[in-house]
Amino acid sequence: TPGTIVKIGGGLVKDGMRGYKEIHVSEHSKLLISPLGETVEVRTNLNPVRKKIEELKENEDNIEVFGTIRQLFDLTFFEVCPQCSARTKMQEDGYKCLTHGQITPDYNFVLNVILDDGTSTVKVTCFRAQAEKLLSKTKEELQIYREHPEAFEELKMKLLGEQYKFVGRTKMNTFSNRLEFNANLVFPGNPEEELKKLEEPNKVEESRVV
Repeated sequence: TPGTIVKIGGGLVKDGMRGYKEIHVSEHSKLLISPLGETVEVRTNLNPVRKKIEELKENEDNIEVFGTIRQLFDLTFFEVCPQCSARTKMQEDGYKCLTHGQITPDYNFVLNVILDDGTSTVKVTCFRAQAEKLLSKTKEELQIYREHPEAFEELKMKLLGEQYKFVGRTKMNTFSNRLEFNANLVFPGNPEEELKKLEEPNKVEESRVV
């Protein structure tokens, strides 16, 4: 339930692919719901800051960008533990999870798109939930593209030229030395909403002149 305090013992902290810390739990971990005497200070200012792509800087969080999708890359699938979703790779004796041992892997995926807002472009990375939202497909529906990647072309063409809003954080790709954007939220473009945002600065300027 939102607002419930949870205390975790025996968890494993890892660096997540989105740039955040993740806590992985196992059968040896302990979860306490609403522990006595524990309080949590919750950050209340969650409104994202809208920025133009040309204004983005490294390691900014809770940023909102809006633009047109100019390019979509193929879905990239990777093996994960079906119990804790930790990344796993094939070894000599099969797939193993550091927490759960020998496993039959599940598959997660990531989708990269190029977003253009007229000031510049940025590569936006959408992990599983965000990719599902952007593509309007479930995880099960998207698994077909793992074995038939050529079928993804039709879906890519449908999204080219469409407008979307993304909320997330920026990071520097050390290989390409280019700024990238990790999406935490995905929203279809709303022309009326965007028009109002464009009109607001003009109204403020007009009131100053008067």
